[in-house]
Amino acid sequence: VKSVQRVDHRLLDEADAKRFIHTIKGEFSFFDCESLSNLCENWEIDYKKNGFSNERLEYFFTEFKGELEKFMEQYDAILSIKKSYK
Repeated sequence: VKSVQRVDHRLLDEADAKRFIHTIKGEFSFFDCESLSNLCENWEIDYKKNGFSNERLEYFFTEFKGELEKFMEQYDAILSIKKSYK
């Protein structure tokens, strides 16, 4: 999560973007975070079909960070509930 929050996607070239998105897809898939891994999968499909563009990369990161924020809110809520049962 922190690597996604820290990355400046405007500095990623095509190869770095492919590698980074593929990596985070695997990480979120491993933890069963389907909405996030699906966004990565959709970007990879779009990339294979249409090639690389900074505009699509910008759109991906905007969408991804929005979904990540929702995920973190849910995660924080779950942790708060868990802590209240201690």
